[in-house]
Amino acid sequence: MMLVNTYGFNEIYNKYPNMVVPSYQRAYTWDKEKVEDLLTDWEEYLQKEPTHSYYMGTLLLYCDKKNETYEIIDGQQRLTTLALIYYSIEDQLLSGQDLSYNQMMSAYNIANNLNFLRSKKEMLQKFNEADIFSKLDFTLIVSDNQDHAFSFFFFFFNRGVSLGVYDYLKAYHLRAL
Repeated sequence: MMLVNTYGFNEIYNKYPNMVVPSYQRAYTWDKEKVEDLLTDWEEYLQKEPTHSYYMGTLLLYCDKKNETYEIIDGQQRLTTLALIYYSIEDQLLSGQDLSYNQMMSAYNIANNLNFLRSKKEMLQKFNEADIFSKLDFTLIVSDNQDHAFSFFFFFFNRGVSLGVYDYLKAYHLRAL
């Protein structure tokens, strides 16, 4: 079964509080340039259409009923970046945003992006005043069948940060284990 719906940023964490980054997921790779692109997009959005929602794309989750968690199949880069921005504004994370990562590259990029965001306090304050997180919308797809979720991802979603052959093989074999 696949469920598809549109949710706001806060609604996602209320409805799916047990999201996890599975061990087969690749590292968090967004650098400060990618984060800055998002912040610039938000600035332009607030100048042009602040009454409309800002579409953040699609998230794909696998509902692991055995562990009572939702594995992030697609959207980890955006969710992590949003958690970093939220933390930089609110000095805390939402319940469910405390994701764990198993690669050193993730820790490196998270630390660099947090430092970068600390240098953008004035800009982040504007986003806070505009209540940016209440304006973020996502399409959320949740599957209770892991094979269907991965098939869906490989055929429809592989458009973000390019996956290399190594990434495909690693994800496939780690998932199989």
